[in-house]
Amino acid sequence: MVQNFFGSYGSHWHRVHCRHHRSAISRFITTIRGKQGASNNEGSGLMDSYVFMISASMGTLLCPLTSILCGPLMDILGRRLVFKIYYSVSTIGYLIIAFAKEVWHLYIGRLCLAFSLGFTVANVIYLPEITTTSQRSLVLATINPLFSLGLLFSYVVGGYLRWDVASLIHTLICGLGLFSVLFLPESPAWLVKEQRPEDARNVFRWLGRNAAKIDGDISRLQTTGNGPVKRSIPLKQLRHATVWKPFLILITFHFLQTMTGIYNIMFYTVEFFRDLGTAFDPVLVTIGFAFSRFVVCVTVGYYFTTKCPRRVATAVSGFGSGAAYLVAVGYEVWWKGDRRFQWVPVAAVLVSCVFSTAGVQALPWIMTGEVYPLSVRGCMGGATFFVGNVFLFLCIKFHFALVEALGMPGVMTFFGVACLVSGAFGLLVLPETQGRTMLQIELGFMVKKRKPPPERKFRYVKEEELWFEPPNVDQASLEVQPGTEEEFAAKQP
Repeated sequence: MVQNFFGSYGSHWHRVHCRHHRSAISRFITTIRGKQGASNNEGSGLMDSYVFMISASMGTLLCPLTSILCGPLMDILGRRLVFKIYYSVSTIGYLIIAFAKEVWHLYIGRLCLAFSLGFTVANVIYLPEITTTSQRSLVLATINPLFSLGLLFSYVVGGYLRWDVASLIHTLICGLGLFSVLFLPESPAWLVKEQRPEDARNVFRWLGRNAAKIDGDISRLQTTGNGPVKRSIPLKQLRHATVWKPFLILITFHFLQTMTGIYNIMFYTVEFFRDLGTAFDPVLVTIGFAFSRFVVCVTVGYYFTTKCPRRVATAVSGFGSGAAYLVAVGYEVWWKGDRRFQWVPVAAVLVSCVFSTAGVQALPWIMTGEVYPLSVRGCMGGATFFVGNVFLFLCIKFHFALVEALGMPGVMTFFGVACLVSGAFGLLVLPETQGRTMLQIELGFMVKKRKPPPERKFRYVKEEELWFEPPNVDQASLEVQPGTEEEFAAKQP
């Protein structure tokens, strides 16, 4: 287990950096404009509002394209090489931003970061493939706490450091991540699919697997791998129920997750709490929001991810988050004129985000690495991330239009209803993957064959009971057979 955790160390940092460069640049620009003064912000004059809007949207714009590109690359080149591409491009992007002298330097750096962001799909594909069934939930459960830790880190760094210094810090972290990938083993599942079982055995030994179980693991991977990977997207396999069923379920889950507003609050935390009309400092509320998410992730969230069935976790997360939103809506309706108890909507939104952390926010991404067959896991994982990031881009781009059209009470009502629908979706539709092997999960999507008709039962019929003369054919083709009882018994096998 210790070696297994070390083997996925670089992959865990991969998720932290995803959270860093998804929100750090927009945090840097926001806090530079509003919090830091000119004396503490030399060289940041090029960070005007126009740059802010363009830079903040670049990540979500290019991420879907690189997500779908990442899938075939993982299947053709391996999971480990995708990690190297991610860290290399991220390091270059942060270096360009740190030493930017013109506006277009920021654009180029942000485009590099946006390009690398799509490769984060390799994280949720790689981790389930190097862990056992009992370890899988434990290791995947660390993704969400590290996600929240990266969020908290980016808020603090972006709020209290110069943008160029913060970019250099992220450059150093990405460089360390690239160095850690050198110690990562290749995915044994990918090695088996490439007909390299001996290399896969060596990886299993490095991970500390029991020698007696290695043969069984190799056999199961060969069963699900279906031979070496083709150098193209296996379009024929998309017709299989084990491929299109989980894809439809996951993209629906992603859509519902996006509609719950968790990303609207995450990307526009300061603006969201300011629109609530509270007197609290939005920046402090933002940091408190990130800190509370991290605490919940390492406690309650970790329990829900490792112990609770996926359906139960989604239901509790969706219904709890929806109820909290409705409390905030009730405050906005009943206390619209008199803004007493201003802590109520802030607390309700924080509670809603806490409940989302337990299931709805993390499971659509985590389950991407659990539900697909090995032969198409990379391609379909990338396709799922592509759709999820398209939804993310749309919800971020239309956030302010939604607030303007519905107002804050209407927006939170919309989010609350989406949370309730997500909870019902988890109970009724979501497949259960907790505690199941990858093969069991795959078999659960297969079309159930109809039961064969019951075998016909034959009985002895005396010749005088027949009103017609039977044809002279073999006994096996008849339901009845004339003759004496002794003759009938003698013909039986």
